[in-house]
Formats: sequence, C-alpha cells, structure tokens
Amino acid sequence: SPAAIHDPALLCAEQVGRALARAGVRVQGVVRRPREGEARSPDLALLAEHRTPRALACAVANTRSQNLWAETILRVLGAVHKGEGSFAAGSAAALEVLGDEGLRIADGSGLSREGEASALAMARVLASMWRGNLRDAYFGGFARPGTGTLDDRFREPRFGNRVFAKTGTRKGVSGVCGL
Repeated sequence: SPAAIHDPALLCAEQVGRALARAGVRVQGVVRRPREGEARSPDLALLAEHRTPRALACAVANTRSQNLWAETILRVLGAVHKGEGSFAAGSAAALEVLGDEGLRIADGSGLSREGEASALAMARVLASMWRGNLRDAYFGGFARPGTGTLDDRFREPRFGNRVFAKTGTRKGVSGVCGL
C-alpha cells in the first residue's frame, strides 16, 4: 500500500547504504542527517551524482502523477533558488514567480490538506508556464487522452492530440486542469 515518505533523501541514503553492505562494501556508522550547526567531516567525499533532465522529471511527475517526483522537484527548486532543499524554500521560490493569490503550496505533490489552489490560481499557473522558457518541459510532460492519469478520460477521437492535462485527486476531491 502507498505510504508518505517524510524524508526521501534520507530513505534513499539508507537504501544505498544497505545495497553497499549487501555487495560486500564495509559501511561504518549510520546514515543520518547532520545535526544543527554540525560541520561536514573533512574525510567525506561525494561518491556519485545523478541529474535527471528537467523534461523527464516533469513527464514522470505530471503524466503518471508520481508524487515523490513532484515533491523532489519542489525541493530542488528550493535548493537552487533559496539555498535550501525544503518544501518551505521550494514553495517560497514558486510563489515568487506564480504569486500567492488563491495558491498555497505545502509539499509539491498536492496531497497535503495544507495546500490550496483555486481554479483561477491554476489557470494563472498554466498561463505563467505557457509564457515561460520552460513551457516545453512542463507541458510536454502532461498526460494525453488515454495515457497516464487520463487513461480513462478524453478518449473520443475529437480530443486526439489536442488535450494536455494534469489530474489531481485526494479523498473527496478530484480535479483536472490543462490545455
């Protein structure tokens, strides 16, 4: 059954540590977040780095509605623009561009009851993204009729390649927005 992951980066680090141990690599200590004010140890080194192309990240988050990807995109936005990879920093960065009238971003996935978006706010988000330089990455990842979260919507031939949308569903609430 699906479950919310409070700290995806820490979970990933724990899984990597376990995989290394299974492969016979000696792992010392425990995986944890640094404590407040704790200095980075000089004997630590970056082992690997992976960068997912923006268009692919948007496609996974939007077409298949992968909430972890959406949350990660928000955290990366915060890290790049505010120096902190948190929901709060990502939300602040997004709201600087999108404005906050009718829009409250909590976690990036849209699953938190703390998040709010009016229909007008979503129309403004779509318009802002359409005018922006990331339009192709953003809209290219939206579901098409019969695919992703639109697998059972807009299936009539007249919609063909003319509908690009993102759905949102929480207990008792369902929505769709797009072009």
